[in-house]
Amino acid sequence: MKFALKLLTVVGFILMPFILSAVFISVGKPDENGRYSLTGVTAVIPDDVRSITCQLQREQAAAVSERLGVDVPQDAGSGCQPTDLAQMGSVAYYKVNVSTPAAFYNAVNGKGFNEGYGLQCVAGFKEFMFALSGKVVATNTGGASGYAAQQRQIEPLGFKWHAGSAGLKDGDWGIFGGGQYGHVAMYFRGQWFGQNQGAADALRGNAFNLMSISTSNLIGYYRPNIYNKVSVSKPSTSAKPSPAPVIKQSDSSYTVRRGDTLGQVLIDQGWVTGRGLWGADGDAARSATANGIADPNLIFPGQVVRP
Repeated sequence: MKFALKLLTVVGFILMPFILSAVFISVGKPDENGRYSLTGVTAVIPDDVRSITCQLQREQAAAVSERLGVDVPQDAGSGCQPTDLAQMGSVAYYKVNVSTPAAFYNAVNGKGFNEGYGLQCVAGFKEFMFALSGKVVATNTGGASGYAAQQRQIEPLGFKWHAGSAGLKDGDWGIFGGGQYGHVAMYFRGQWFGQNQGAADALRGNAFNLMSISTSNLIGYYRPNIYNKVSVSKPSTSAKPSPAPVIKQSDSSYTVRRGDTLGQVLIDQGWVTGRGLWGADGDAARSATANGIADPNLIFPGQVVRP
């Protein structure tokens, strides 16, 4: 009997949490966040408590920033992140200026973006993706080199893939092979702008910086569509054949008067073509041949001249 009572007591202690949870769920109401309470009303954290909590989080973030030597953005979901900055997932991505490569460089140079694995190059590329489109694409392989095979995912965000290194220009995001993870960085002013470049500790990484990197391992690059300049075709400057001469006719014929010259007649009647009045191919020689005149320099009163 005593053994049975002890057994029931033990079983009761084990089942009690489950029984209480079932009762609470059955009579409780979910709030807007899916949490159950007797009233279904979301608990309101007093402002003074929230202020103290956020202050502690800021101090913690400052300590991390001091150790890394860069400004680490506040993780989203804490309730203390800046409300004027767009953020995504568990990591803060900022809507910085990407209107030009120089604008992006000025916005993030010396700053870092951390996904929990240190300031890595892929987090830097994702920051640009998010600023450009509001979305990011994770690498399928865990390394930056995997992006080279993800055109179908990345191009809809506003990019165009180009294999190889030909035609590189400012703003292109190069995907490098080599090593276990490869690398990704933005081509800028003849160098490469990205995170985890030349870091003493590759696992910790470093913030955005500009440095020279060999393109020997460059697989290809993604060009943001907003950096594509619309080419306007210019009219060809090659010489085109002149149209056939058109003689302006003020009359169908002219009767030569005393003192006229053939050249002056052609001018007065508007029968010049622009090829020149004199010379072997000039208008005077042409008119003389057409009108049976032996010498273009000699015409007589009464002669009829036609165009």
